[in-house]
Amino acid sequence: MRRQFIRNLFTFSFFVISLFCVFNCSQDSSKEEGTFNIYLIRDSELNILEFDSTDIERINLPDNPVTSICDIDTYKIFQSENGLSLCHSIIFKTETKDKFGSENCYFVLVVNGIRMYKGEYWANFMDTYPMDVTLLAYRDSEFHIMANDEGKDKINDSDILNTLIDSGVNIIYQNTGTL
Repeated sequence: MRRQFIRNLFTFSFFVISLFCVFNCSQDSSKEEGTFNIYLIRDSELNILEFDSTDIERINLPDNPVTSICDIDTYKIFQSENGLSLCHSIIFKTETKDKFGSENCYFVLVVNGIRMYKGEYWANFMDTYPMDVTLLAYRDSEFHIMANDEGKDKINDSDILNTLIDSGVNIIYQNTGTL
């Protein structure tokens, strides 16, 4: 009788723990703390002016990001002596340029489930005027995030940096002199 009780208690406990895991794992993972996902918008029929004027919440994102915080080794912030930063660099753990592809397209950065900013991904240098934020494939495993005056507040958002720091990404500040 006692053995049956222990067996039933064990079965019930296993069932409760399993239900707990199922319900917790089924939550929206895009809302997870500590996420830094870059989504490429490859099939957009919008031209640059239409994309730029579209509200970031109305942009259809693909199911999976092209890269996430797990792929990042170092995040470098280039600062002038007055603290102004118009360029950041993401250094990935492995060669990543092939994942992004060789064609220019749009992208959206999502941090902790929040769409932080959108911009253009440039596989190669272009001679056109960039959007507020441009993601440029600099090397196979290094990408630069460049911002004009309208985009500098977007890339310097403290939530982005705090998420990277909290996730253990190596942060480097590099002085670029005066601007």
